[in-house]
Amino acid sequence: MNIVSKQKHKIFVNDYEGKELYSIGLSKKDIAGNYINGYMPCRFKKDEHVPNKSNIIIKDAWLDFNVSNKKTYPYIFINEYEIVNDNQETKKDVYEEMGKEIEIDETELPF
Repeated sequence: MNIVSKQKHKIFVNDYEGKELYSIGLSKKDIAGNYINGYMPCRFKKDEHVPNKSNIIIKDAWLDFNVSNKKTYPYIFINEYEIVNDNQETKKDVYEEMGKEIEIDETELPF
């Protein structure tokens, strides 16, 4: 499944045992018009570093997964992207609160 998006997506970085683990912020509106925020693990090319809370536009990505103990762990592999500098400080950042809520349960990691 290929993924291309013209929207900005925020990338969050967490350090785990010396490795950078990335997640991408997802947001949608419910039927009442309120934003629902979530996240999904993502990965980049080897030796690629994306700063925490970077806004990116995805040019080429796909849905991928790992299997560990007969359980599937999906993630988005981002092959090509562009970092976008957002200088509009007055605009509400729908991912701001979500960035404070992300916690990774080490027992659920596939490695």
